[in-house]
Amino acid sequence: MSGDDASRGLGARFAAAARGARPSKEHLRLLRSPAGKCPSCQAPGLKRYRRPDGTNVSARLAQTALVYASVPRDTIAECPSCGAQWPVFAEGPKALEPSPDVSVEVIETERSYEVDHVEPLELDNLGGMGSMKHTLTRTQEWTQTLEVNTEKAKTEDATSGADIPGIGTFSRKTEEAVKSTYSITEETRKELTREFTFEVPAHTKRNVSFIYRRVWQHGFARLRRADDATIEIPFRVAVDMTIDLAAQDTIA
Repeated sequence: MSGDDASRGLGARFAAAARGARPSKEHLRLLRSPAGKCPSCQAPGLKRYRRPDGTNVSARLAQTALVYASVPRDTIAECPSCGAQWPVFAEGPKALEPSPDVSVEVIETERSYEVDHVEPLELDNLGGMGSMKHTLTRTQEWTQTLEVNTEKAKTEDATSGADIPGIGTFSRKTEEAVKSTYSITEETRKELTREFTFEVPAHTKRNVSFIYRRVWQHGFARLRRADDATIEIPFRVAVDMTIDLAAQDTIA
């Protein structure tokens, strides 16, 4: 099959999957390239996809020709490398609308602790005639995760969640503000290192559990629009990791 035939075939499959909607020429070029190359700078990989109000659209969905039926017709693609934008569908908008003028205040509330995982350790000194001393180091890498809960967003007039106009844009601005406050990037990883020393008596077996807990800082972003209307969007961000111990002795 020639390149032109393959292109026409892909376009046909795209159109059929999208229930008759035609792909833009820019997005068809991306779909034709094996690595999903940007039609402007040729950078490979997944692109960003958003609707005009800032609502995110699944990149994997938008870059798979055969599942286009659920992709919104006003979806816009953006290359993270060069910033180029293009409509996913031929009849779609050409670029994202400018973000509304919004000020964002990040407000902290409570902290909570959530068990991440547990590591067991057995120190067996059942046959020992004297105490046994054991020192070890535990190291755990963790990611500073951010979660924005738009379903619990609310306005002064009690509008909530998906019913708030422009909730996608406000969610994105909340994410940007919280990431800036806590210095979070896509690759923000931290490492917890602790040293422990155990002394187990003679004729004793000690079962130790290292309990790793993620520390969540809760809060909400208060967004104020140019018309003084406010929207509050809850969030939680992982700010620390702790290790607690639990031990149980068995005596011979």
